[in-house]
Amino acid sequence: MFGVETEYALAPHEHRRNCLEQLIELAREKLAHLPGVRGCDLFLANGSRLYIDCGEHPELATPECTTPYEVVRYVLAGDALLSDLIDRIELPDGAKPFLFKGNVDYTGAHSTWGCHESFLCRTDPARVPDAIMSHLVSRIIYTGAGGFNPFAPGIQFAVSPRAWHLPNAVSKESTKSRGIFHAKDEPLSKQGYHRIHLICGESVRSEKAMLLRTGATALVVALIDAGKRPGRGFELTDPVAALRMFTTDPDCRATVPLANGRHATALEIQHHYLEMVEKHADASFMPDWAPKVCRDWRRMLDRIENDPDSLARVLDWAMKRTLFERRIEQSEIDAATIPAWNHVVGEIDRGLEAGSVKGMATRVEAVLGTTSAIPGTIRGLDDYVREHSLDWSLLRPFVNLRKELFTIDVRFTEVGGRLFETLDDAGVLEHRAPGVGSVRAAMTRCPSKGRARLRGRLVRRHFRSKGMRATWKSVWDGEKNRILDMSDPFDEDGEWKDMSKLERANRVLDLDLLGDL
Repeated sequence: MFGVETEYALAPHEHRRNCLEQLIELAREKLAHLPGVRGCDLFLANGSRLYIDCGEHPELATPECTTPYEVVRYVLAGDALLSDLIDRIELPDGAKPFLFKGNVDYTGAHSTWGCHESFLCRTDPARVPDAIMSHLVSRIIYTGAGGFNPFAPGIQFAVSPRAWHLPNAVSKESTKSRGIFHAKDEPLSKQGYHRIHLICGESVRSEKAMLLRTGATALVVALIDAGKRPGRGFELTDPVAALRMFTTDPDCRATVPLANGRHATALEIQHHYLEMVEKHADASFMPDWAPKVCRDWRRMLDRIENDPDSLARVLDWAMKRTLFERRIEQSEIDAATIPAWNHVVGEIDRGLEAGSVKGMATRVEAVLGTTSAIPGTIRGLDDYVREHSLDWSLLRPFVNLRKELFTIDVRFTEVGGRLFETLDDAGVLEHRAPGVGSVRAAMTRCPSKGRARLRGRLVRRHFRSKGMRATWKSVWDGEKNRILDMSDPFDEDGEWKDMSKLERANRVLDLDLLGDL
């Protein structure tokens, strides 16, 4: 059982609070739901949860799913639900709100919006990082969103831009000092269950990327849960350094050191995990969809290795890379000079910072001419500029090109926007994943298994009732003074408990059910 939480960004910034308030009010008015225990917290009829997360951004968590195809379906259903609500928002002066799944911020604020993943397991969480770390680091060759290093002053393509926001291999933090593996064990279920909560992933538009992100990782988790050690022999010497090496290598040929002294590419690491899963694909502890996902997984790895040009029709990072390259070809900047220009603007940034002049790196007037804030730095760069056949007159076009590429990246992630949708509608993409099913139906219908089915049924039956509140693992009926225990994630029936009796015999339910409320 697994699910995904998608963090969205809102624009324009000056109307963000207004957008958020209208978004939640429209959701309360238009969508069948049970309110959660927080002010901006709604459990929907399809089993999902819509809420405003810390940092004041909307977030939508899918219901608990039992196949990766369901996960893709409910992620897309969440996009459609929010797109419908955003279209109804009215802002002053005719301003139009926009919703993005952009992963990183390029304004200098260094914000990031991720796509968190949750996997149910019974394994001691302390055993998981060593077994799964190499998979998480190397899977970006098909899960990466594509974009740019948001901390670089120049133009540095990144297969997975969120990688630059992950300074640790393992961390309990989720908003700072983040880790590739999030060491948070909040099971949201009864005793005996654990939840692997991953924050290293990114929102993507490709259905095939979404499918493999959940499907391949879930199968690795299944191996770990069965007592296997799928990462054995492929442990990384430095996971953070390896992640950053892989994210700057769109050719997928870079090697990183392993703990046993060998070196491996991301493809080799992924082939190892795939082969481990394939050996056990028909085991009783594996889901019935395992063989199909293994076939899709192998096809994707073979495609990355043998037909890289085709990836621009399939994977987000490759689609974006092609768009970026075409824009560069249309500009005044020779692509071969970009590394040199990166050095120049990096030195300019350092010069400005040393002179306590911040936030001016993209203002050409601040660095060139008689009024330059850093004349010594510019004189020191003159020889470098000449040696690399650059021309100071192209500094502004380079800076403008950087802004345009960032804009393309952001626009690609716009929910209901024109860029990705135009490519998709034109039939030039091959990202669709067979078996996802009806997204429109998933906007109101819950999964057919597990407690999400029970939750959806309760929402449809009681969403007009007063006094009811929901959490992931319980529903509280204030009018009848009763609580429904949903701590068993596979229970589709549930049983109401009288609250007064519960208070006298608190062993009937885990006390944290009440703690949620």
